Amino acid sequence: MQTRFSLIRIFFLCIFLSLQTVSFSKIVINEVMPKPNTSGTACDQTMVNASANTCGKEYVEIYNTDPCNAVDISCYIIASKTQNGNIAAGTFIGGSFAFPAGTIIPPLGHIVVGGPNASATAGSVDFILANYIGQPNLCIESTRWFLENTAGWIALYKPTGAVEDAIYWTFSAGNPNLLTSDAEFSFNPCKPTSCGALPTLKSAKQMTVGTEITYVQDVTSANLTFSRIPDGGAWQRNISPSIAGTNNCNGGTCNTATLISFNAVVTQPTCGNNNGSISLTVTTAGAVTFSWSPNPSPTNTATATSASNLAANTYTISVTQNGCTKDTSITLSPTGKPNAGSNQTGICAGTSTTLTGTTPTTGTWSIQTGNPAGATLGTTTGGIASVPLQQMQVEFIILFIQRMVVQIR
Repeated sequence: MQTRFSLIRIFFLCIFLSLQTVSFSKIVINEVMPKPNTSGTACDQTMVNASANTCGKEYVEIYNTDPCNAVDISCYIIASKTQNGNIAAGTFIGGSFAFPAGTIIPPLGHIVVGGPNASATAGSVDFILANYIGQPNLCIESTRWFLENTAGWIALYKPTGAVEDAIYWTFSAGNPNLLTSDAEFSFNPCKPTSCGALPTLKSAKQMTVGTEITYVQDVTSANLTFSRIPDGGAWQRNISPSIAGTNNCNGGTCNTATLISFNAVVTQPTCGNNNGSISLTVTTAGAVTFSWSPNPSPTNTATATSASNLAANTYTISVTQNGCTKDTSITLSPTGKPNAGSNQTGICAGTSTTLTGTTPTTGTWSIQTGNPAGATLGTTTGGIASVPLQQMQVEFIILFIQRMVVQIR
């Protein structure tokens, strides 16, 4: 019997050449809008406002630099905290947001977090923070979380609270030392409660420059961003927003993960036999190598697209193409398991009954281990062990009804 598996699809990379090398090491902050207008209105310059949930044009874009694998960023946190003297003395501005369970970024994919008016393109903002007001995913320092224009920062934390990526900026370019001298960078953000207890989240000042936090200079005009060019690349400033378009690709150049597919045709083994098989057909272009586990020797070579003489088992096939490797598991289950027929009940001691096997119609009858002494197999066709079960009659005597133990004579 052959079973055709449904199409198995795997993300692989087709990297378009660019002038800059992209690091594939982690999830990164990819684009930040700290100053969406020149007028400085509180409604526009907001990530989220608890008292005005329709306000907000600021946003942060997160990017998965891995060209091969989707990444689960559940409970990753974006956060910042500064002190704005223009609002009220000692007033902190900032907040934090933990991504909900099940948040997945596909290979080379983007997720945008911010205000409801961050983009005129529907669907460009994946997580509108105003929708989380009052929920444990969101913490706001006062009533409004916004990114400082003059001296600000934003960080991405892992679910453990460790820093994954962060940037900071100043009122003018060429002032990286303000990280240690300006009080704006010395405050620890509040913590969301949706993901359990967390350690204190580092302030920008507590982060290590170069490995945790990067200086991105300043933005000289409104409606311009800090952006990595290309996606996941080096930081640049005064860049037009990418999220107003249809693809979110920074600098107009996309690193594209191409969907590759293959078909698996499976022949299931029959019960007790090593006669199963798996055959793979990759339907996309490019050199492909395979690795099989467990090893279905002698076919386990780098170019083997099929394996035969397989026993019932779960086989993992690693498929590598264009620098990416993905595993898929296929389980072979035996077919044609013997069936001795219906259970016999209500039979008195000293009487007999007949069992009739069902498909398959050949097999071996044997005494169940643990039957009482004297239990024997009755007459079978021709007195042989392998017989047409549907034609065979076997006499049974029930000795112990309460235990359903059968003696065969």
